[in-house]
Amino acid sequence: MCQFLSFVTRWKEGNGLQVYAAPSLRGHGEAVSTWGLQKHDVFKFAWETEGEDNLVLSHEQTPTPDAERVRLEVLRLWPQRSDLVMYLIGKLLDAGKLGGDLNLYGCVGLTALPEGLTVGGSLNLHGCVGLTALPEGLTVREDVYLPEQLQCRMK
Repeated sequence: MCQFLSFVTRWKEGNGLQVYAAPSLRGHGEAVSTWGLQKHDVFKFAWETEGEDNLVLSHEQTPTPDAERVRLEVLRLWPQRSDLVMYLIGKLLDAGKLGGDLNLYGCVGLTALPEGLTVGGSLNLHGCVGLTALPEGLTVREDVYLPEQLQCRMK
C-alpha cells in the first residue's frame, strides 16, 4: 500500500476539503463507490512516496488551478504522506468501512496505528520501520505480517 496511496477529494460546504479512500487505500473507483460519491465530482490523487512533489493528480485528469488548490490544501492538512495514511485509516475505521485486508507494506514514515483498529482480513506491516508498537485493542481476523523490529519483540 505505502508504495501506492490513492484517494479522492472534494469540497463540502461548511466542512472544507474532504478526502476519501477505499478500504485497501488503493483504487479511485473503489473509493468513489465505497463512499457513495459521484465520480465527476471528485479530484483523484496518488501519493506514491513521501515528499510533496510525489503527490500528483491521477493520470486521467487534466491539471487545473482548482486541482492545484486542492493539492496544496492536502499538503497543508497532511504535510507527510504517513499523516494522510493515518487519517484515512481512522476515517475508514470510524465509518465501519475497514473490512478486508490492510496492506501497509513499506510505510516507512508510519509510526503508529489507531487504537482499536479492527482489520477483517490480513494486516501487512512489513517494511514499516518507524512502527515501534502495536496499538491497544488491535484485532486482525486473519494473518499479521510484522516488521522486523516488532518480530524481535514478539519472540
